[in-house]
Amino acid sequence: MLDPQTTIDRLKAYPGVLLRQPIYNQHLEFYAYELSYYPQAQGCSEENHRDLITALAGRGLQTMVGRHQTFVDLKPAGMEKQTLIQFPKNQLVLETPSRAPFDEANLLTLEGLSKQGYRLALLDYLPPQTHPLAQVAQFIVLDFKLLDTDKLEHQVSLLQQQRSKLVAKNVNKPLEFELCKSLGFDLIQGSFSTHLNSYSQQRVSPSRQLTLRLLVKLQNPEAMVDELDALIRQDATLSYKLLRLVNSAFFGLRRQLASSREAIITLGIQRIKTWASLLALTGLDDRPNEIRTTAFIRARMCELLGRSLAKTPNEIFFSVGLFSALDVLLNTPLNQLLKSLPLADEAKAAILEHEGLAGQILNTVLAYEEGDWDQLRYGPLPLSTVKESYLEALAWATEIEEELKRF
Repeated sequence: MLDPQTTIDRLKAYPGVLLRQPIYNQHLEFYAYELSYYPQAQGCSEENHRDLITALAGRGLQTMVGRHQTFVDLKPAGMEKQTLIQFPKNQLVLETPSRAPFDEANLLTLEGLSKQGYRLALLDYLPPQTHPLAQVAQFIVLDFKLLDTDKLEHQVSLLQQQRSKLVAKNVNKPLEFELCKSLGFDLIQGSFSTHLNSYSQQRVSPSRQLTLRLLVKLQNPEAMVDELDALIRQDATLSYKLLRLVNSAFFGLRRQLASSREAIITLGIQRIKTWASLLALTGLDDRPNEIRTTAFIRARMCELLGRSLAKTPNEIFFSVGLFSALDVLLNTPLNQLLKSLPLADEAKAAILEHEGLAGQILNTVLAYEEGDWDQLRYGPLPLSTVKESYLEALAWATEIEEELKRF
């Protein structure tokens, strides 16, 4: 069994970029992940796909997606029995293009895998197109960006006559999500969940209002040890979570801390402010956990990339990443939220306008999050560096989430 860091190092060694993106049902409940991979620099080959299998073997797949269902296109090179046996059968959904020229051997392999209990997802299959696997695939996945919306309703109605679940991918706007729901797609993937629905008329809940007030107080630049300690102790849940977290294996302190004041003195004012803010966001139970995890990954990626570009350590990078997701978490526009938060002007400009070094880094992180590889190729950092920060941030966010489950 490989240790976690060795597994991450193997994923880093894969000569391409890796990205997981959540798939939701119509009720915005998490259903599965789609695992995407793309070659870096010069093209892609069968060898590249075999390198992917090597990276995902052992604990690689678990590091990327935990034990959740995962849609992935392993290409013919990854469909061999001796390859697939390395992964849990009930975890993988094997994606296969509907328009790629398959030879008879590949079709027989996929039909055989279906009979063995592997689930298949047919990509970009649209009537009146025919395909030998159309009747055995459990999922049909359509790329929303490639669809003609004028014909979509009719095409979906035809597909619904089959028993397959319909999946829309690359749905990147809240209104596109609403359209997919109304058309009857069963599952929806894309970055729509990380964008505020400006047309939503939902009232800001009391829990969100309390969270915002707490965040405002936590960001007070004049708060010293006594004031910060008093603020944390006023919220019994926050105080409890903070002590549980700092005394966990995640921090690895040599001795147990008995109070929030002791935690502030040991870890520092700014660090405790950051962690208290992060923990405050965990109280928002009316949003999918994946959105919160995305905020954690953004924060950690910004921090790691900030170390690569900045000459001196700066807490601003973590805060910029974390607070960039506040609009979705609190259902309020960012410009409105940031008027209430006493953040430095540099941080506000980075979040709202992507200005300055922190803004440039946030822009890079958001591009990775959405799989915009063309933008990243011309960014300030090598794509390999951004990928490595993503993998480190993903492992870090996963560990945080596991700790929080114990509370």
